[in-house]
Amino acid sequence: MGLVKNIWRGFAGGADHNRQQTLRFILEDTQVQIRLPYSNVETEEPPRVVNYPYQTPGWFERNMKQKRQHYYVHLNTECWYYLFPLLRFDDGQQGRLFCSLRLKRVPPGVNAIDRQQLADYVIQEYDEHYNADITPDDPCEQARGVNTRTRQKLRTEAELAASRGATYRMDNLEKMMALAINYPPLEPARIITMDGQDWVFYQDRYFPGGDCHIDCYCLPLSEQYYLIINFDLYAPSYGNKRWLKHAKATQQMVLDSLKVSPADNTTDNLLVHINDK
Repeated sequence: MGLVKNIWRGFAGGADHNRQQTLRFILEDTQVQIRLPYSNVETEEPPRVVNYPYQTPGWFERNMKQKRQHYYVHLNTECWYYLFPLLRFDDGQQGRLFCSLRLKRVPPGVNAIDRQQLADYVIQEYDEHYNADITPDDPCEQARGVNTRTRQKLRTEAELAASRGATYRMDNLEKMMALAINYPPLEPARIITMDGQDWVFYQDRYFPGGDCHIDCYCLPLSEQYYLIINFDLYAPSYGNKRWLKHAKATQQMVLDSLKVSPADNTTDNLLVHINDK
């Protein structure tokens, strides 16, 4: 029966919309509630942290992680892998969707409560990370300055070719750079309304080709801190796209379940319930 269902849908695995969990997180005086389908990947997870005293001096630095341009405190991640329904090669994956909740902080001079300032900052953060000034020996850790490294390489090659009389590369250097960099400029972030609150939304693209991007939803919590919910979609150009429609429906379902309200410290803020239909 499961095989017939997989063939009919065009994929195996993915998010099970009939089996979900509702999670709550306490971020100082703010409560975040979200409903997530269970992951179809088995992992060993530590006990879930519920309370995040992010404004306590030194707390953010002690719990901070880095991934590319992001310095953040991790709240929760759920992942759903979509597999080919029958024949599977390598890992058999058609694509995948990750949903992550994180806490982030803005630098001095940026007021996160001002949505437009936050919108400008998240794009600036991206640009400054990948286009950072670097030295020839810089290892480009976390891809910092990787666009700069690509431009340096192309310029060196163009100058060498020009010194030998071939000027085509130098004449078209800017176009070649624009095509070669792995992290091109993002579209401006914009302010949207969800559940009666104004969020900052932007899309981070990190992989050339296919439909591979991260939808980022940012909600200010204070002048310094904000909540960010990421939907990381990896959709290579091969394979059918019926699974992709299901993944995008999953993202919308999770967004529709999101509730942000003043914290109620009298309630049980762990796993609320499991819904098995």
